[in-house]
Amino acid sequence: PTVGWLGPFLCVMLTYKGQVSYKDETAIREDFFGDANSDTGYADMIDKASWGQYKLRPSDVDFITIDTGTIDSTTFSRTAQSGGFVRADQTYKDKIDTRPSSRPYTRTLVFEPGPGDSAAAIVNGFVSRYRGSWTGKGWQVMAHELGHNDGLFQ
Repeated sequence: PTVGWLGPFLCVMLTYKGQVSYKDETAIREDFFGDANSDTGYADMIDKASWGQYKLRPSDVDFITIDTGTIDSTTFSRTAQSGGFVRADQTYKDKIDTRPSSRPYTRTLVFEPGPGDSAAAIVNGFVSRYRGSWTGKGWQVMAHELGHNDGLFQ
């Protein structure tokens, strides 16, 4: 890129009583970088929309899993609740501590178990949350929510 690399991003997979996110790591990576049937993903859109000025590398997308224990994440009514829960968890703290200080995570994407297709982001923040499959439009949902993180409004 001529300007810079996006990321690194941290994807947090929440589990609750054996329930996991509808999408696994492979499916989320396909939303970021495309799959065998399509070369389009979030990273491709960023590359093309910025005329190659910004890029996202597969090595800049990390994953951790956090079990919510007795807390049902489907009761989180706001993205701030998801973000606060994640930031307080030791698995998250350990991951942050092992990240080189020169490149801290720029975004945290929280993937929650539970029914329905919903997504939300904190405007001008670093947390976005996702629940459901968004079949056929995964990278577009990511782009929309990450745009809110960057301060874009509707």
